[in-house]
Amino acid sequence: MSIRVRNFSKMFFLAAIVLCGCVSKDITHGYPEDESIVTKLKIGMTTKEAAVELLGDPSTKSTFNSNIWYYISTQMKSVGFLRPEIVREQVMQLNFKGNVLQEVTFFDDLTKKKITFHSGQSLINGDDSGMLKDFFRNFGRFNKASARKNTN
Repeated sequence: MSIRVRNFSKMFFLAAIVLCGCVSKDITHGYPEDESIVTKLKIGMTTKEAAVELLGDPSTKSTFNSNIWYYISTQMKSVGFLRPEIVREQVMQLNFKGNVLQEVTFFDDLTKKKITFHSGQSLINGDDSGMLKDFFRNFGRFNKASARKNTN
């Protein structure tokens, strides 16, 4: 084989490997968005146990009301080694009264509220004193009489 043919085959093989890494991949997290399953949810008839059998355990439950369940679904698209980007998010909220389903609500990209998180800091009202100020404030506060009792 000539050098030109060998180099071409090496370049072709290398290009094939690189292009294989650029394949697009669809990723779905959360509950299955199968409409046939969701239509089996009957308001006033479906119990919590039946909902778990149909959809699985909820993604999360309301913090203040255990009768509100959320099923969250996220669809992402990934190309090669790049970070996946979110294509679609949907939240299905199930409201129960006692053990029976009362309402099903869907929130998607258009109807959900945007929640913004603070950048890693919890803001609290309190004293803004530093470590050195706290150290010197406590320096000398110890009762010498109580220290003597502990040493005996």
